[in-house]
Amino acid sequence: MQRSLAVIACSVMLLVGSLLTCTALLAQQPACTPPPPNLVAWWPGDGNFSDIVGSNTGTPVNDVLFVPGEVAQAFSLNEPGPIQNEYDCPTCAYIAVANHLPASTNAVTVAAWVYADQSQQEAQDNIEWVYTQFDDADCGPIGTCGPQLGIAGTNSIIWRPNGDDEGEFAGALPSNTWTFLVGTYDSGTGLSQLYLNGSLVQSQTFSGAVPLTNPPFIGMRIGQQPQEFWVGRIDELQLFTSALSADEILTIYNAGSAGECKGVTLTPAKISFGTVLVGTTSPLKTATLTNVSTSTIDIFSIETAGEFGQSNTCTGSLAPGANCVIDVSFTPTMKGNESSQLLVNDSAYNSPQVVLLSGAGSYVQLTPLKLSFGKEAVGTTSAAQTVTLTNTSTAALTIMNISISGTDSGDFAQTNTCGNSVGAGKSCTISVTFTPTADGNRAAQVTINDNGGGSPQKVLLTGIGT
Repeated sequence: MQRSLAVIACSVMLLVGSLLTCTALLAQQPACTPPPPNLVAWWPGDGNFSDIVGSNTGTPVNDVLFVPGEVAQAFSLNEPGPIQNEYDCPTCAYIAVANHLPASTNAVTVAAWVYADQSQQEAQDNIEWVYTQFDDADCGPIGTCGPQLGIAGTNSIIWRPNGDDEGEFAGALPSNTWTFLVGTYDSGTGLSQLYLNGSLVQSQTFSGAVPLTNPPFIGMRIGQQPQEFWVGRIDELQLFTSALSADEILTIYNAGSAGECKGVTLTPAKISFGTVLVGTTSPLKTATLTNVSTSTIDIFSIETAGEFGQSNTCTGSLAPGANCVIDVSFTPTMKGNESSQLLVNDSAYNSPQVVLLSGAGSYVQLTPLKLSFGKEAVGTTSAAQTVTLTNTSTAALTIMNISISGTDSGDFAQTNTCGNSVGAGKSCTISVTFTPTADGNRAAQVTINDNGGGSPQKVLLTGIGT
């Protein structure tokens, strides 16, 4: 916020010719700081509910507003308070988050700028949550649920890294002012720590990993129903799969309104093309480059290597909030597994951005790749359907095994003419029948193990027992 005011002031100065004064004023303002590593989710609250480093997008429930924050904008929840019944408030606002986090982590940090509404704290000692990953049916002792960060009225701050039976820290959160609130935990040391405005205020010792499979919520905890709602504002909420150090936390706090540099994101982190016939080109898969910073980013180069290629809509520079698309393809020239990178070089602080690429070349062509048997009475056998296997190489293909595998493998059977070898340029057939053993959807796959590359190859099988 201070830097924005400085920019406005400079604009006025420039109009009256005070260039040197303007330059000096801007030089005194804090600059953004690069975020620490292991950042897996970041909700800035800048006019949307996006996670700008992952795919953990938020969905607002009831009236979540955007207001001026410590850094740009912030989420405003349930202002002005107080909430009279924290366990029964169908109109209270919160944010439900899609969970695409790792299943667990050995260390965690939850960090946010928070602004607690004093009216709520004075009204009653309600519990209010900034961030939770909690399930009432599962959470209890240490190691049973994800991190929870919040407050209990005017009396204490709550930081529970991996359970629901621990982690209440004495001392009140300042109200009606922005506070940088951080909880960290490292299972290696067992140390759980709470920081306010860059300073360590208390430590406790716990044990065990941190599950991240529980549903994430911003501004609420789910029990028998949504409950214990935040009243106030939340800005720059972040989740790390590491315990930030005291220096890292202080650096973020000292950046103040300049915040952490938001740079450029390139998603997804990985693209797999699966098995592709040698000499052919895969269908295109897309990566998206997005400028989540507040300044224009210059794009210097976009590159792939080996048997991977790319085309893109990224021209020269990318304005704040804009994105462009990179289409990637895989054209194997030989059998076997291949890997490479999509590499973007630009002027962002976090350049280069990388997407890992993988695929497998194969000389084995299967037509079709899926057989659907439709409805069949339980205990009766369908007519056979066939798959053609073609060896597209100039050498004989060795077949090690052809089998049925998968959940309902006992409902399908196969015979084939392939034997142990298929000559160069030759084909054989695999005949499959469906004999359902139970009602409902049934699924399995034909699995072929061979030396043609990309082994095992698979053909999906489906049917419905009636």
